[in-house]
Order: sequence, then C-alpha cells, then structure tokens
Amino acid sequence: MRTPWFLLLCSLLSTPLMAEAVTEPSGFEWQLDIGNYAMHSRSLLKGMDSELNGPLNLHIFLYVNYKRFFIEPGPIQKRITPVAADVAGFRLYETEQQQWALTINHYHLGFTAAPSRDPMQVSIPDLEGMHDRKADFAVGLRFQHQAGASLFSLHLLKDQKVHYDYFAELYYGYRLELSNWDLYLSTELTLYRANLINYYYGVTETESRPERPIYQAGSGQRLHLGAIAAYPLSRRWIFELGSGINLYSSAFTRSPITRNGPELVSFTSVRYVF
Repeated sequence: MRTPWFLLLCSLLSTPLMAEAVTEPSGFEWQLDIGNYAMHSRSLLKGMDSELNGPLNLHIFLYVNYKRFFIEPGPIQKRITPVAADVAGFRLYETEQQQWALTINHYHLGFTAAPSRDPMQVSIPDLEGMHDRKADFAVGLRFQHQAGASLFSLHLLKDQKVHYDYFAELYYGYRLELSNWDLYLSTELTLYRANLINYYYGVTETESRPERPIYQAGSGQRLHLGAIAAYPLSRRWIFELGSGINLYSSAFTRSPITRNGPELVSFTSVRYVF
C-alpha cells in the first residue's frame, strides 16, 4: 500500500524537474522573531482547550538559509496558531518559481493525562486512563510552486518515531496587500492513513471505560481554512491577528475522545524581528 503514494507524487510533479536550476546562494542568512501571543481555541480533543487558552505566552520563530539548508517556522503555523516547531530541510532542486526539498519536523502534538513539561506534549487531565501519546517526527518530500502572490505546495511525509505512517498535505496560500496590512489566506487538505489516526485518537481495550468505548478508525481527511493579518507597528515590531477552522472527517470525529464538530482557533500576537 505504500508504493502508490510515492508514484502519485512523482507522476504529478515530475515535469518541473526539467527546468533550469538556479544557482544556489553561498551566504548565510538568518532572522529571529520573538514575541508574545494570546490564543483561544475549540480543539478537536476534549479537554485540550483549557491547556492552550489563557494568558500571554512566549513564541520564537527562527529562519535560516545557508546554501541548500534551511530552517523555517513549522506547519503548525499554517493551522493558525503561533506555536510552531521549526522545519529543517535541504533543497534538492530549485528554480525561481519551484522547489523540491527534504524536510524534518514534528507535525502532531502528543498528550498525556499527567502533568507534563514537554512543550510537544499537552497535559489533558480529562483523558485519565489513556496511554501517553508522543509527538511524531516526520521526514518529508516537499514540492512548492510560487506564482506571484500564490503559493502551492504538495508534501508527502512519513513518521519515524511513533506511528510510522504516511500522510500527505496539499496546500494553497495567497497574499494580499491592503493599505499597510498584509493578509495571508490559506487552505490545506491533509490525507491520513489509519495508523496515524488510531495512534492519536483511537481507544484500546485497556484504555476503554463505560463512557469511553473501544475505537479504531480507518483513513481520514482534514480541511483547513485560515487567514492571518499582519501590520507593521514599526520597522521591527509586527502586530498579527489570525483565525481558522479545521474540518475533520468522521474517522476523527467519531472517536470518544474528540468533539463531533470543527476545530476553531484564533490568536493575537506582537513580535519583534531581529
């Protein structure tokens, strides 16, 4: 079952590899953003809201470019939250409009019913009796195409740490300039296989309770729609507002530990750009 994912990706995207490559930059470039954010969410997982909503929190974004190597804010940012594990990657091929790259990143937060100091594992006391879920660590092959204000991306990934399953992301973003505001609109369709969904949202026999029956799912999808508005307060300070919605298929929403409804997220942040 693994081969069709790879063949589909290659068949859809093989044409751009015939383009002439752009000479890679030799210098070292970096940018560090540090700021505070306040967040409000209606999460897919029951009980997670109280752990994410609340007072101001610190966030740090790191951008690095050196030859073909790069670090950039991670995919959790595209879900409209200011919490992001940085993506590290290596550009395999690049033109002025298109790019192929290998990437590594944490894509799904873990959770535990016990107190946790791990920033990649959220404490949810309501899930007492559930085994701990760990954040994954995925290696991916990403294709991007930039056309003016539009960005298209197709990303095939495989976890190397916890569920060892494949998933794929199809992303489109558009940037608008409205007076002094920059508006970023995004949509993303993510396809998941059963092992990933069952690892995070399944319920085993030992975890089941009268109010939490055994649950095992098949494959599923998530559709994301979001918008971020950024306003420069000065040359270094940036103010941001963001909101978004994640629509999950029944493979997610039928789980006894999730809500039968969309995931809603919004945030406000102020950050300083070094």
